[in-house]
Amino acid sequence: ALCRITARKKEAVMGRPRKDATTQDVRERLIVAMADRLIREPASAVTVTSLIKEVGCNRSTFYYYFADTEQLAEAALDAVVPVEIPRALLSLIRQGAFSLSPATPNIPDLVQRNAQGIDTLCAVLNGPNAALAQKRVKRRLLEDVLPDLGVSLSSNTDDPTSRIVFEYATGGLLALMAYRAETGFAYPVETFLHCLAPEVPAALLAVLSEKR
Repeated sequence: ALCRITARKKEAVMGRPRKDATTQDVRERLIVAMADRLIREPASAVTVTSLIKEVGCNRSTFYYYFADTEQLAEAALDAVVPVEIPRALLSLIRQGAFSLSPATPNIPDLVQRNAQGIDTLCAVLNGPNAALAQKRVKRRLLEDVLPDLGVSLSSNTDDPTSRIVFEYATGGLLALMAYRAETGFAYPVETFLHCLAPEVPAALLAVLSEKR
């Protein structure tokens, strides 16, 4: 928290770094570089010095955008978490309208638009930062997906059903994403969707509904 306050103070006295109109924004390049690093090495081993050298910016520019490499790692993971897909899947299943046919083309379209991010996330989940990625994905789902669908996890310790179902579902999903990377991306995302949906997520949602 103190680092982030310090970063905000720096922002107040520093001008916004000038953007190079011919290249990606420096912030985006830092995020892309960190995502690539997360596939190959532990986040704790990534240094600001190595990142700014790779991206081609100075240290003050880095700290204008991020308080530290931990905050950058969070941003990199957030950038590749395709929250639109689970949101759309759950919404369609709740409406009883799930399909991968041309009649409901939004799911395949979302998969295609997020293909690069999905592949990156699969690779991270199959690498040295799997635990970090799992924690961040679960947080995004809890904060950004479930509330949008009117689903809340009960905090009642006497009935942990909703939390157990959530952990089971997300744990299985993340394991499959890691498996996809382990196989060298031999199977497209659509293969996994066809194998699991709508039966599995519909059954899990039914358990949650019964307990509400």
